[in-house]
Amino acid sequence: MAHPTEGLAPDDILVRNLEEADLDSIVKIDELAMGHARPDFYRTRIGVALRDREKHPTLVAVVDKEVVGFLMATMQRGEFGRPEATAVIDAVGVHRDHRRRKVARALMDKLLLDVRALGASTVRTEVEWNDFDLVRFFSSQGFAPAYRILLERSP
Repeated sequence: MAHPTEGLAPDDILVRNLEEADLDSIVKIDELAMGHARPDFYRTRIGVALRDREKHPTLVAVVDKEVVGFLMATMQRGEFGRPEATAVIDAVGVHRDHRRRKVARALMDKLLLDVRALGASTVRTEVEWNDFDLVRFFSSQGFAPAYRILLERSP
């Protein structure tokens, strides 16, 4: 894999719908970031996305015929009492050799086009509060803290 640090030109990044054959690349990208492989999680997510692309828009970024990034989302309609359609970004990953090269931006641009066409009026995601790189990326894409708060507890 290449190691340049400069941004890629938009024409250098192909963003397309995910295919079943992309599983191994996605698992590897995620493993490099998380420190452990999650093939079952991604196999299930890809299966769901392939069965219903309108509910689960899922994209990959390709550079030089190699998958270097992915973005998975879910369309929600009516959850938590909200009448409008909302896109929720469930997972995003960019191979560490391609970070800061506009790959995530290309994925986000395509996702926004796709979910707008599907009727979404809002895009949401969750980020660990101390994942500063990810918070910085989402901030650069126009995301801000939501008015609502996330509540959780152990069962």
